[in-house]
Order: sequence, then structure tokens, then C-alpha cells
Amino acid sequence: MALARDATHIAHAGRVISEAVSRFGISGLGMSFNGGKDCTVMLHILALVLNQHQQGESDSSKLTASSLPKSIYKMPSLYVTATDPFPEVDAFVDHMADLYNLEVYKTSASMKDGLEDFLGRYPNVKAVLVGTRRTDPYSNHLKEFDPTDNGWPDCVRVHPILDWSYTEIWDFLKDYKVEYCSLYDKGYTSLGGIHNTLPNPALKNKDGGYHPAYLLTDGQRERDGRLVKH
Repeated sequence: MALARDATHIAHAGRVISEAVSRFGISGLGMSFNGGKDCTVMLHILALVLNQHQQGESDSSKLTASSLPKSIYKMPSLYVTATDPFPEVDAFVDHMADLYNLEVYKTSASMKDGLEDFLGRYPNVKAVLVGTRRTDPYSNHLKEFDPTDNGWPDCVRVHPILDWSYTEIWDFLKDYKVEYCSLYDKGYTSLGGIHNTLPNPALKNKDGGYHPAYLLTDGQRERDGRLVKH
């Protein structure tokens, strides 16, 4: 399946990743992967780009998703868990690590300490791919290539899907049949830990259950199931 002609945001994400490969080399890249829908989209596009590079193709507008692209390169991946992670999220991260050939470094430390440990473990990594979107907390000022802030471990954060909308995330996952965490089918729309995350009340149905996350029509309500909003 070729990418849709009007899916410019997908091709753009591919170009950002391709630029990261050109600037830092494949071995100079790591990624942050916590099992959420956004980084799952980023992971699949990353795999498509790496597959394309292995085939000698550099035009991101020609990305295809006809089959699961498993890179021959084992990508170092940082998984900073919630303090009380869902078992479903842990299982999904393990599953995707096997499916996409990730080498996952799992830690319950803070993001700052976890990143420092990660970069110490993988000293070749100079840039980390992050599935942050501009609508996430504290993210409206970010750029696609952003050095870490003062006082943080030194690397470049790469944000391929920074300007994607909630709807575009789900359109990609559904259109290209990308696997995602099972909690999203139970009405969760933004995943944190067990004790601060509930199914989104906007998706509650008349029977007391919840519609799946991809049926949420108002992306501004994406975090309505989070008990602590930042």
C-alpha cells in the first residue's frame, strides 16, 4: 500500500527521520518508546525509513506500508515506565521490541536520570527520536531538531510527528494496520500509570462501557482520562 497522495504529514515525518539518519548515522540514533500511540506511529515510520535506506531509496514520498518492515539494525530504545505501569503497556513494549527489532533499556528512574543512564549505556547515540506532539504538555515551543535543555544529558531530540493531530495519529494506525496497545480499545486515549489514568469519559457508551480511542472526535479531549493534567 503506497502512502496516500495527500498524506503530506507522513512524508514529512519520513523526511525528518531521513535527515536524522543523514546527520547522525543510523548507529547515532536511539528512540524513546513507551508503548503509547504516538511513539508507535513514529516507530513504524522509522522502520519504513530504515527499510527504505537499506534498499537504497531516499525519497520519503515513496514510503510504502505493504508489509511489516523489520530493520536489520537493532535500535537502542529508552522505556521510562510510569511508577505504576499497566501490565498491558509493558507487554506491548516487549511485543513491539521483538516485532521491530528494538533493544529496550527499561527504567523506572525519572526521564532525566533515565536518559543519562541510556546515553551512558549507548555512547554512540547522539540523537533520540521522540514521539512528542505539540499538543502535549510543555511542547508547544519545540522544534523538530532540539538540543536538550541546560542541565540535561547532552543529545538532540528529534520530533518527526510534532505537528500531527490526534485524528492523524489514529488514521495512520488504522489505515496501515499498525498494532497498538490494547488499552486503547477499552476507551483509554492517553496512557500514564494505573492510578492516574482512566478511560476517557467522552467515550462512555450507554451500556456503561467505553468506545475505542479512535472514535474520539474532539482531539482537545485526548487527556480527559488523566487524573493529573499537566
